[in-house]
Amino acid sequence: MVLNTATDELEITPCVDVPAAFSGMAIAGSFNDWGDTPMNACSASADNHDWYVVQHLDEGAEIKIKQADSWDYNRGGTFVTQPDGMYAFGVGNGDNLKITESADYLIIFNDITGFIRFIKQ
Repeated sequence: MVLNTATDELEITPCVDVPAAFSGMAIAGSFNDWGDTPMNACSASADNHDWYVVQHLDEGAEIKIKQADSWDYNRGGTFVTQPDGMYAFGVGNGDNLKITESADYLIIFNDITGFIRFIKQ
């Protein structure tokens, strides 16, 4: 999609790349010996791309979000902290996400954009 602000014209082209549809996502990290803790799909649709889980994490824990049962697709990165939570744009094979405060977190992830959000509960 391209918006020309000088002429106020919007050009939309169809997406030719079909995003991968995963049967499951998980969080893995120092809190679970880098095993899989499953995430929940936000939709019952086979085309689900939004995932969530509530997890207690201690200060100093490190985690990544990954494809269930595989490290072929995994996302890490660096948090940006805002008043309403911690955010990251997941990078393939990126750095481990580092937890700075012990808490229960609602973790939300989109596997197309790689957008990760941690909301303290």
